[in-house]
Amino acid sequence: MVFFPPKMAQRRTLVLSTYNDISAEVQRLAAGGYTPSGKWNLSQICEHLNQLMRRSLDGFPEKVPWIIRVTVGRYYRNQWIAKRKFAAGLPTLKPFLPTCAPDDPAPIAELGRIIDRLNTATSLHPSPFLGRLSLDEWRTLHCVHAAHHLSFLTPNN
Repeated sequence: MVFFPPKMAQRRTLVLSTYNDISAEVQRLAAGGYTPSGKWNLSQICEHLNQLMRRSLDGFPEKVPWIIRVTVGRYYRNQWIAKRKFAAGLPTLKPFLPTCAPDDPAPIAELGRIIDRLNTATSLHPSPFLGRLSLDEWRTLHCVHAAHHLSFLTPNN
């Protein structure tokens, strides 16, 4: 039997370094349109990003055993934060799957409000998976995560 890995969607290279970079890219895509090459559209991506960003501000109801944080969590922390890379093909946990209608503008507007809060936050909650993160580490994680998902949307302009 020969195994062929699933074909990955074509993505663009996208680097985001600040919360305002995320907001600007989302606004650019919303205003000018885009061509998707993944499973989600802009509203669904924003809803997904909102889930993690909101939890970093307000707290995580999810609990992960400490052994996972210090083993698997430490590995992914290095991949996502230190290497600024988010691997494609990882499954999305059920609480983070988008449920909005494909063209719902609400998640896009909510992302702007959450980014306003992140820009003025003086502390954020620990990640149940990665543990305690500094404000800079959280910013990097949010930016890398957003760049990963938004890279599946190619601007029309």
